[in-house]
Amino acid sequence: MLPYYDGLPVPPGYQVTSRPATGVITGGLVGLGVSYGAGLIVGATQGFKNSTGWLAAPVAGPWLAIAERNYDQCKTSTVQQARACVKSAVGEVQFITFVAVDGVFQLATGFLTLAGLLSTKQELTREDLLPKVSLVTTGPKRSDWALSVHGRF
Repeated sequence: MLPYYDGLPVPPGYQVTSRPATGVITGGLVGLGVSYGAGLIVGATQGFKNSTGWLAAPVAGPWLAIAERNYDQCKTSTVQQARACVKSAVGEVQFITFVAVDGVFQLATGFLTLAGLLSTKQELTREDLLPKVSLVTTGPKRSDWALSVHGRF
């Protein structure tokens, strides 16, 4: 394969082929898988209760989990109740922070994957090295078919 530059003549024996940006797609899918898996683990540790079941939905799930969550209001009359309320509020802030960061990461890697799928790279490929596929019958009045691939490497 050789790089292809638009407007330049194609050398004899070569043809212009397009292929997806596999590196971008791979990076996007790995990042999306890691962030989605982290969200699933957080949802599972909370028993998928209090809207954490939304974390099973990729990309939109973290935002729905934050929006649909029930936030308890504290009514305190003692110091122990106030401490428990503060501890609960800190836990909610930590949850929201993690899920929001996870949501941003899922969005970013989702867009990265989409960009890789939509972009292609043009290259020059030797025509004589491309595999050729042919479908041939084994004989007249027979229903058997054969598929063969020919090429040199």
